[in-house]
Parts: sequence; C-alpha cells; structure tokens
Amino acid sequence: MKLSFSRERFRKRMKKQSCDSKMVSTFKQFVGNGVLAFGNATFECTGRGEKPAPVVWFKQLLCKNMKVVDVNEFRTSKLSNVDHTLLGMVTKKVEGATRQVRGLHWFKTGNVCKPVNRDRNAAMNILMLARCIQEGKPRPVAFCRGEALPPQPKLDLTQFRNNTRHALQNGSENQVQPPSTEMVIHLVNRNPSQK
Repeated sequence: MKLSFSRERFRKRMKKQSCDSKMVSTFKQFVGNGVLAFGNATFECTGRGEKPAPVVWFKQLLCKNMKVVDVNEFRTSKLSNVDHTLLGMVTKKVEGATRQVRGLHWFKTGNVCKPVNRDRNAAMNILMLARCIQEGKPRPVAFCRGEALPPQPKLDLTQFRNNTRHALQNGSENQVQPPSTEMVIHLVNRNPSQK
C-alpha cells in the first residue's frame, strides 16, 4: 500500500512538471527575446463563484525561465488606456440597491459612450507601464499614488444600453476605440538594449 501511494505521488509530480514545462514553452513562443509584463497585485477573489489562482507560484515559474517586468497595477483598470481619463461606471438596480456591473466600464468620446472591458483596458495599461519601465521613462502622473481623481461618473445600465444602441445605429462605432487584446499578460518586445 505504501509503495503504490509513493508511486502515485511521484507520477503526479512528474505530470505537474511536464505541464509546467509545456506552459513555459508556450509563453516563450509568444515572448521570444522580449519581456513579459506581469501585474503585481496579490489580492483575494471577491466575486461570487470565483476560484483563486496560484498567481505567486505562476509568477515564480515564469521568472525562472524568462525576463519578467513587475508592474504596479495601481489604477490600471480605472483609467482609460486611450487618454488616461477616468472611465465611467455602469450601475444597475438589484433589489432596490444600486450595484456596479462587474467588469464593464464606459468611455465617452464626443456624445457617445463606448463600452470598455475592464480587464482588457487594465492589460493595455500594464503594457504601457511596462514599456515606460523598459525605456526608463517616468510613470504617467495619473497612475501615481497621491494624485486625486474626480468622482467616477456613473451611468445606469438601461441608459448605457440605449446610448450604445443609438451609437451603433448612427455608425459611431468607428470613433476612438481602445486597442484590443485577448491576453491579460502582455508582451513587450522592445528592449532598450536593442536600440
């Protein structure tokens, strides 16, 4: 019995190492000789039904195998990646109380409010801050602690839907649009040493 348990434990460990190796090689294919930008936030999951992720272990694994830039995530999800202005909050009524719609913000361009995915917006800001670190530029003032911001504008979900529908009918969707990306962790392919 003892022998089979230790054998299973060994097999499990070998499978985990194989999985880690495959994951690292996948990241290396994307990164190449560049640098991986990684947000340094370490906080517990607060959303209902969310599972915690092994972020610290994941980061340590990547640091052992490639260049990783640690980026302070302060205000990356609150400020627009287009012009660093405060994004609006979308709210809805739930059982008489006003609640924020998780993961959805809005960005005003002219008279039109455009929907913005919070995580994608934060990823683009992390990429921009990583480039600042790589190129030796100062962090933009809007992303620094101690800088006061105006109150976050709010928009009711119904108003937001109507505004978005109106924008699509009038063909306003081609106005300023934040750059899109599918990965939260971004690649910075420009190295100061390669200039």
